[in-house]
Amino acid sequence: MKSFIDELANKLKIDADMGISCEIVDFFSNEEIESYQHKVDDHKHIWIDVKMYEYGFAAANALFMSFMAYMSYAHFAVFSSTGGIGWTQYDFLSSMDGKTAFYCHVRIS
Repeated sequence: MKSFIDELANKLKIDADMGISCEIVDFFSNEEIESYQHKVDDHKHIWIDVKMYEYGFAAANALFMSFMAYMSYAHFAVFSSTGGIGWTQYDFLSSMDGKTAFYCHVRIS
């Protein structure tokens, strides 16, 4: 699924504007989160690293699903996930018009 998302992202104009960063800060400023940080790379992919006070797959999944609902653009939103012991990573792509999109990678532990 990740390769499908990467292929789709390559067909879109990926943009990580300041508004997206503000929304990320707003979303992850809550009592479930011990700490988080985000950065944007030169390909305009957003990397978010989240540490929960009490990690569990169900809690991480619920947090990500809330994040996806909060951040999704109207045209489409797709994601894939991978994980290991004590962490889950979500790769999330959303588009507002089928041409412009944001792509973020959220690692929750």
